[in-house]
Formats: sequence, structure tokens, C-alpha cells
Amino acid sequence: MDDNNNMTGTQTAALQQQAGQALEKARATRGHFADERWGAGKRLANEAKAFLAQMLTAMGADDPRYRQVAENMAEEILQCAIDYVNGTDDDSAAQKAMPLMEYAREIAQTRFTEERCDDNISVVRQMQVERPPLALKETDGLLRQCLIDATALPDEVSYAEQTLGKALPLLDKIREATAADDHYYLAMSTKVVDSVLGTIVDDVNERLLHTDTQEGLARIKHTIMVSMNLFRKLDVMAMLPEYKAGRYSENRNRLASVFNQIMNNTDQGGKIRFRWEYHLLGWAIVIAIFLIFKFACQ
Repeated sequence: MDDNNNMTGTQTAALQQQAGQALEKARATRGHFADERWGAGKRLANEAKAFLAQMLTAMGADDPRYRQVAENMAEEILQCAIDYVNGTDDDSAAQKAMPLMEYAREIAQTRFTEERCDDNISVVRQMQVERPPLALKETDGLLRQCLIDATALPDEVSYAEQTLGKALPLLDKIREATAADDHYYLAMSTKVVDSVLGTIVDDVNERLLHTDTQEGLARIKHTIMVSMNLFRKLDVMAMLPEYKAGRYSENRNRLASVFNQIMNNTDQGGKIRFRWEYHLLGWAIVIAIFLIFKFACQ
């Protein structure tokens, strides 16, 4: 019995040493080219499968020595995958990095590393579904640049109108080359909608702060008219279902309510007036006070 324990301890020490050497070899590639980091991560993952299987048999899953080796392996394999994705222009980067990230998640021992794996797996999955077909790479680049340029423009609906005008022909090319229900097309169309919607919301919020003057009212009425025209276009654009049912519909309905109130409650002089029901409520209060005083005096 003691001999078996001693043998297990000797084997365990040797495995730990070998695992440590493999780990240091992978770490030595940090800062190297992206392909080297991917290769290092792939080698380490293959070695980890062998080492951890033997250590698991010898120690058990709850042994601190096993858990430490598995955690260190998970951290480095994940980092290799991240460095590869961040450092390469390879169209297949997400597909090649995913197995490394998933394996790192499988052997991770702490909640922190598990969550870090989950976050990066989510990002890479998004990259996979949004990766343009090779024939659309140029169009994809132009559309993404259009959206980047939009972030540098003032938050005014007139600029959102310009952005949409530039983006729609590019989206048409993507739809023609894919399909109306293609996830990549839906994702890119949603990005355009979200950019325009965000500018509308920001512009309206800013204009609402200055409705106490005729000039301010004139500006927000102009903003509303342009926004309504934009919404007629946005409403028929393709979007991811969860986005359309969530953020888009919520903001669309909220803005429609604001638009209706402002457009229907301004008089010829440009000042906001109370709705007629508020006038009736005011007269009802006056009459009630009058009656109270009358009966009190009696």
C-alpha cells in the first residue's frame, strides 16, 4: 500500500514537472507573432489533455495540485487564443481560436477564469456569425468604416440621414449576395439601424432642453420631421428579431409619444400649451374651491 502511494507520488511529481515545462514553453511565445501564439496554444492544449488525464487518475479532481495545474493551463491556452485573434487578419481566426477557448473553459478551475473564457467565447462566436463572405470583404469594410465615421459626426438627425443614405446601397449589395434572412446581413443592418436610432435619441434629448423659446421649438419640430422620415425607412429595414422587439421598439414608441405631444401641443406663437383636458381640470378645481368657500360662509 505504501509502495503504491510512493509510486503515485513520484509519478505525480514527474507529471507536475513536465506540465510546468510545457506551460513555460508556451509562455515563452508571448509577444511573438499571432501564428506562433496559436501554435503554442494548440500544442499546450494537446499536452494538457495527456497530463491532466494522468494527474486526474493519480490525484482526483479535488486535489489542489491537479486544480492548480489545470488552472494554469487554462489561463495560458485562453491567452494564446486571445493573442492570436487580436494579432491576425486571417478570416478563419475565430474558427481556429474557438476550440482552444472552449477547452480552456472545460479545464478552468476558478470562476474568474471560467467567466473570462465565457466572455471571449461570446466575442468569437459573434465574429463567426458576422464574418462576411470573401466576396463581400470590401463592402463589409466600407460599411464598417461608414459606421465608424458616423461616431465622429455631431449628434444631429441630418447627419444620421447622411449615414443612412451611404449605408443603404452597401446593405443592398450584402443582401443580394447573401439572403434576406442571412444572419450576417441581419447583424450588419441592425448595426446601421442602431447607429441612426442612437443619433435620433441623442438629438431629440438635446432639443427637448431648449423648448422654452420659439427658436428652440422650431428646431425640435425640424428634428421631429426629419426623424419621422428616417423612421419610415428604419421601420422596413431588416433587423435581428431580439433587437427589433427590444431596443428598437421601445425607443421607437417612446419617441413617437414625444413627437405627438410636441407637434399637437404648440400654438401659432410657438409656445407649448396645455391640452384641453388640463384646462377643464383647472376650471373644475376653481369651481370646487368656490363651492367650498360658499358653503363654508353659510
